[in-house]
Amino acid sequence: MGKLLIFSAPSGSGKTTIVRRLLEQFTNLEFSISEAPAEMNMIGGFCGWSWDNAPSMIRVNGHPGLYWTIQYVKAGEGFKFNATRDWDGGEFGYGSAVGETVVDVINGGGNFDVTESGWYIFVIDNTTGVPVLNILEPNVY
Repeated sequence: MGKLLIFSAPSGSGKTTIVRRLLEQFTNLEFSISEAPAEMNMIGGFCGWSWDNAPSMIRVNGHPGLYWTIQYVKAGEGFKFNATRDWDGGEFGYGSAVGETVVDVINGGGNFDVTESGWYIFVIDNTTGVPVLNILEPNVY
């Protein structure tokens, strides 16, 4: 008979880091996330790679796990995302899932990077527990 392990703690306390390390060591474990993070943050060259300057993304009302922000990013400067405002191992960049984009997304040393500088709407869809980056035209009405 299997056993159920539950990791419950405040956002940013290191739950994901612990679980990832357990999954690396014990291949018979399965992982699921029961709740979307309370927040999502974007960091990159546009904010000097400083969590103090990093914008929090906006949660989409009525859609847990869906976040967006409008940012100007320069090609070659890179960016990442994290549910906490910290380098806690939960940040994700290039190698994570990419959905719809209006610009080519490339590997910038493990960071997401774009091939053309500009204003974009960045959407993180974490509704399935696996974050997917979408980059859309910044059409605002």
